[in-house]
Amino acid sequence: MRVRKCSLGGAAALLGATLALGAGPAAARTFDFESSVSGTTIVVTDSGLTVTLYRADGGSIGTFGPTGPASWGMVSLLAYPTTIPGIIADFSAPVSFASIQSGDYNADDDLIELTAYAGLGATGAVLDTDSVVYPFTTDISSGDSAVVTLSVSAAGIQSILFTETNAAPDSVYWDNLVVTAAPVVPEPGTLALLAGLGLPALALLRRRKA
Repeated sequence: MRVRKCSLGGAAALLGATLALGAGPAAARTFDFESSVSGTTIVVTDSGLTVTLYRADGGSIGTFGPTGPASWGMVSLLAYPTTIPGIIADFSAPVSFASIQSGDYNADDDLIELTAYAGLGATGAVLDTDSVVYPFTTDISSGDSAVVTLSVSAAGIQSILFTETNAAPDSVYWDNLVVTAAPVVPEPGTLALLAGLGLPALALLRRRKA
């Protein structure tokens, strides 16, 4: 029976690749809601990450389209009208970054806000916020130039709240939610085991080369 042996160089390369995997950047996921339908809950999934969206007051989230620029496709979200402003998005795993686009037709000024939370359901510590005033002179039907993008970034974001406040709460449209999941880092015990296996091999390889 032939036994295949792993060279010290191969072991070192394997160790390096394994450690790099744990610290590597996470891929961004874009949720465009094209297959979503109106309801009290909208659930979208991409590459194992699930986003559950619902209104803070328990009402229905509308899906409308086409609205805004061509880049928004055929479906956008609208929460209007609400008694408690906002759409909440819960993540099935913590994320480190989230952004969403918004826009409105030229009727009034809109204060558009995005807030990141440490807990589900827009609870727990506030981790980051972003806001912009969308002027009544701007019309989303003008295209991409009329779209604003809000973003938040922090370790351990479990949910976000995106909302608009004025005389008609949550009367703006939302689309293209972009989320970056937190990178998966190996447990300390796993790192210690890998280091214990790989470092002696690297030391031996150096001695042989010397």
